[in-house]
Amino acid sequence: MKKTRKRNLADSRRARRRKQGRGQRGSTLAALTSSALALPGLLSDSARADAPTEFFDIDLSYSYYHEDDLPAEKNVLGIDEERMTVHSFQVHGKTPLPKTDRWDMDVDLMVESMSGASPWFVQRDPVTQGLVQVMSGPSIFDDRVDMNFTGNHYGDSSNSSYNIGFSLEDDYRAVYIGWGRNKHFNDKNTTLSLGWGYSNDRVMPTDHETYGRLPEYPKESTNAFLGLSQVFSKSAIVQSSLTYRYAWGFLSDPYKRAAVGADTEPDTRPEKRHQLTWLTRYRQHVEAADGSLHVDFRYYYDSWDIQSLTVETAWYQSLFDYFQLVPAFRYYSQSGADFYQPVYATRPENGYVSSDYRLSPFGALSMRISAVTHFEGWPRDVAWEGSVSYQRYLSGATYAIDQPIEANPGLVDFSVLAIRLSARF
Repeated sequence: MKKTRKRNLADSRRARRRKQGRGQRGSTLAALTSSALALPGLLSDSARADAPTEFFDIDLSYSYYHEDDLPAEKNVLGIDEERMTVHSFQVHGKTPLPKTDRWDMDVDLMVESMSGASPWFVQRDPVTQGLVQVMSGPSIFDDRVDMNFTGNHYGDSSNSSYNIGFSLEDDYRAVYIGWGRNKHFNDKNTTLSLGWGYSNDRVMPTDHETYGRLPEYPKESTNAFLGLSQVFSKSAIVQSSLTYRYAWGFLSDPYKRAAVGADTEPDTRPEKRHQLTWLTRYRQHVEAADGSLHVDFRYYYDSWDIQSLTVETAWYQSLFDYFQLVPAFRYYSQSGADFYQPVYATRPENGYVSSDYRLSPFGALSMRISAVTHFEGWPRDVAWEGSVSYQRYLSGATYAIDQPIEANPGLVDFSVLAIRLSARF
């Protein structure tokens, strides 16, 4: 397949970035969530304080993402085929601003490099009539640079964030802005959080001449966030939030196709998408065990008729005075888009076709283990923190609450190894 057939994994990469928190287009909203959930023993002092930092912080991280090979029985070629590998480098800096005691600034830089093969379209095996995946071939190479600037203003009982950033790839670019605000009440035991963001994107398929596509497609999105957090005691807090996102323009994947009858046609999706997410988080610090329980519940619904449920739990266990161990478990289940089918006998009247596994009904299990250590005083008064984590993600139709008759053969399993080092001067 062509070297340029790489955009069909872009949404997955952006989904991973949203989970990572930094370097994402909704970074202001993510920061709001973290701030609203501040609790002694759970988050850093800088997240709790309604005052600008007095220090310079730098955070360096690297992650290695690797997808399992597609098994031979799911591959149209009948052989195991290597899938995607992504190397991600991130730098985060936080600094006070001179001549003011109300502002500080965050700067985020992410550089990603990816290679491998990704799903192209699904077809039926001519012998068994089972579903098999046609891959792009191991010829995808892409790099991405994302940079984000956030200014934070601190009031007596509130704080606000203003961010602007951009993301550049060979065939994709985006410019985005965001705003967020936390307002504290009830002696800072109750926090109301608001946020808004907008992104202007351009999709530029590199093989548009070969496949008769336009050289550029516009895509825009806006989102709004409303959250409320309540401290119930010195060791327990709950936050519940609603996020609405509206996207319009070119929402299809220009590098994917779908089997329609005896032929294939370009992936074609609606040009509008309304998305609503309800997230509730509970944090409980257990002083006797010197640990903290984190529980997250997330429900999602969109106008493409996809519904999903996510439950995640983690235990933050402190050991000695400088070490923390964090095991975590996550369960996910979603229904399929109303226009999704693995293969189409005929073209639907509405013209929408997609066999993308990310739009199919499936479930997933994720296990993660993290180790965090911190020390200070060398050299001089520098405070250091380092961590390493490993995540294993398994997906399948059998994990779904409402299991489909036929599972999409492109469903992915992957592993992520991440290393992080931060310093405060």
